[in-house]
Amino acid sequence: MNSARCDVSISFDDVEYGGHAEFNADATYALTYTPRGPMKMVIGMPCVDADGVSKTCAELDEEMRAAPLAEESLFQSGRCGMIGEDCVCDLFVREDPRTEAGVWGVLGTTLVTQEDGEEWGFNDRAFCVEGSSFTLGTETLTEENEGKPMKRFMRLTKR
Repeated sequence: MNSARCDVSISFDDVEYGGHAEFNADATYALTYTPRGPMKMVIGMPCVDADGVSKTCAELDEEMRAAPLAEESLFQSGRCGMIGEDCVCDLFVREDPRTEAGVWGVLGTTLVTQEDGEEWGFNDRAFCVEGSSFTLGTETLTEENEGKPMKRFMRLTKR
């Protein structure tokens, strides 16, 4: 990768989730949700290469449009174009329902979950409850981000 100016940013700010969450008194939980919307990547052109060979934003656009055809892709469509000196890509997440189930516990302001088939602590997330609103951080807690404000979260409201 060319190190002249290799800036890459990724934003999930416009991705929304709809669905259902159930946290039961027996410490089991079940989540069913569907993501919708675009994820944005801004890539400095020196960063666009493969095996040391530079690519144009148009070539990356072709690859992004072809990539969602793969069944295992998280994206249903994508497109890239030049804005200034950067290649900007919008990737639309595949709107497939996703499910997660397992057991949960609370340590202070951390929701600790064990998804079925995973290890404890794999999905430790900050959370808070206010009235009928439950806000869950979507970033797994690490030593680097523990105690800092949540940058990405989902808010669930009891109906």
